[in-house]
Amino acid sequence: MNHYPRMTELARTFPTLQNADGLDPFEPSRLAKWLRGPAPCHAAIHAGRFLLHLFNSRARYNVGNFQVADAFATWDHKHRDAFIAWCVAPWWP
Repeated sequence: MNHYPRMTELARTFPTLQNADGLDPFEPSRLAKWLRGPAPCHAAIHAGRFLLHLFNSRARYNVGNFQVADAFATWDHKHRDAFIAWCVAPWWP
């Protein structure tokens, strides 16, 4: 059972996370392992970092920290739109 369906829903708005492990059900440790490799593209890494930061900003997942400027420099418009949609109506798990 997915105890964090909103996290899964949000993750699915990022195109490069469609096949990521640890999304359905949302399991941060599995997502972090997927982000560590074999390395997905940089856009996916930034999207995953955002999700992990949102889920628990104090946890250490060993995937690097989410940095908005770095993410925007890497993301295409679909990724930026997904992040901006969350910014317009933010929520926390």
